[in-house]
Amino acid sequence: MSYIDGGDLKALLDALTAFEKEHPENELLDRMFDNMLEAAIRMVMDGAEGISDHDFALRQLAIFTHNFPERAILYAHLSAALVDRKLFETAIHFTETGLRVAPDNPDLLFNHARCLMEFEDYDTAVTHFKRVLALKPDLPWAYVNMGECFRQLGEPEAAETYLQLARRRYPEFAPAYHNLAMLAMDQGEWEACAHYASTAVRLDPFDSDLRLALGDALLALERWEEALFHLQYGSILDPNDPELYESLSVAYTELGKLHLAEGAAREVLALDPESWRAYGNLAFAYSTRGDHQAVIEACLQALERDPDDVGRQHLYWDLGWSYLQLEQPEQALEATEQALALGEEPELQLNKSLILLALGREEEAADLFHATFDAIDDLKALYGEMEGLEEAHERFG
Repeated sequence: MSYIDGGDLKALLDALTAFEKEHPENELLDRMFDNMLEAAIRMVMDGAEGISDHDFALRQLAIFTHNFPERAILYAHLSAALVDRKLFETAIHFTETGLRVAPDNPDLLFNHARCLMEFEDYDTAVTHFKRVLALKPDLPWAYVNMGECFRQLGEPEAAETYLQLARRRYPEFAPAYHNLAMLAMDQGEWEACAHYASTAVRLDPFDSDLRLALGDALLALERWEEALFHLQYGSILDPNDPELYESLSVAYTELGKLHLAEGAAREVLALDPESWRAYGNLAFAYSTRGDHQAVIEACLQALERDPDDVGRQHLYWDLGWSYLQLEQPEQALEATEQALALGEEPELQLNKSLILLALGREEEAADLFHATFDAIDDLKALYGEMEGLEEAHERFG
């Protein structure tokens, strides 16, 4: 049967209803009836394949559930289909209803916990996943989701325990390695992150999220060409993920492919106009061309979009330097002070000394310059990077 129309479905439901009425409270027949329901559901799902109306199977599952409200298997299938469609509010209603019928059904508990994760109720989700594993210990996703819950709860050791269990029990299960990679990323353990992400990519080469995770780890390890390969591959798999283009822009920048970096940043903004990283990457591209007014405009756009503290510091840093280059020392000082409030970087202090010098506050500039200069172990590397540093050093002695 390639399609179950209204008449077919009614006939099927009538036959199942008659069977249920004829054989009440018989354990063996009860299991048989669930098997019949399972077969009917699979027929519905198979019949839905290729149909342009993607909610067809969902509607027919809902009809089955309405007709047999005491059958947990139906709530499990319906809630799973709703979770797959990210209809979590509706899904949790049916999991709760199903759990009143069968409180220890592992599939319903699993679906319920998935919904709780989406609602960020990780503590309760952990409780449900533990019950799932007690009832059905051979479910790899339960281990992985437990790990993710503990990761979100800020308990990395517990998270790793469950993820390593998943990896050892199911060595070909890519999500276990993916989540281990994300856990390592949280802790800045980039070698471990790259190792787990590369294993996951080998097992599941067509997952764009895995390519992004591996690309970001390789960027952190300054393995630019390798990162670029995986990020480009990811953007082919999913051309609508702005995070892939954000990371691509960084990779292009580090490889000196600045026109491509700017193009990738613009791709991000076409997909997500609120991406502060895209504006930050544009600012860097403009700075390499010496277009300081464009740098300022891009930095201000980025700062309006709630960057994290590291990004905010770099944006104020670039903003201060560009104001100085445009001979606007008051604005330069204000932006640099904002950057310093987020971290006392020695190079920023040197920038501030140059700004103070431009403001005619030579004594303050000299004191700050000497204090900062003496605190840096290797200044020679900075001479090639900071305009005006040698000149300031000669002037201040």
